[in-house]
Amino acid sequence: PKGDLVRKLHLVEEELKQTKARIQATEDGKQQEIDMKDMKSPEEVAKIIEDIKEAFEDEIADLLMQEREQFEKDRAEFQREREDFKLEQEEFLKQAEEIAAEQMEGAQNNRAGS
Repeated sequence: PKGDLVRKLHLVEEELKQTKARIQATEDGKQQEIDMKDMKSPEEVAKIIEDIKEAFEDEIADLLMQEREQFEKDRAEFQREREDFKLEQEEFLKQAEEIAAEQMEGAQNNRAGS
């Protein structure tokens, strides 16, 4: 008799476990349905990814364009400075030649005068 009671208790306990598992499964199922409603379809996800990708590509294109413009400005500035430097160099050489010519002329005049 005592063994029968223990067996019945085990059966009741097993039934309770199964009932609890079914309730849990139902709740999980409902939760999953709710989650599924919140989930985006693969197409929606693909569209979102595509939008993000396009936004990044636009951003990168803008940055590259800015870099290119800055490079062009810097290069133009460098060219101008180089031209200015060449002109200054030529002017300096011309002045140096004139001074040298004047000095040579002065030296020749001095020799001629002596």
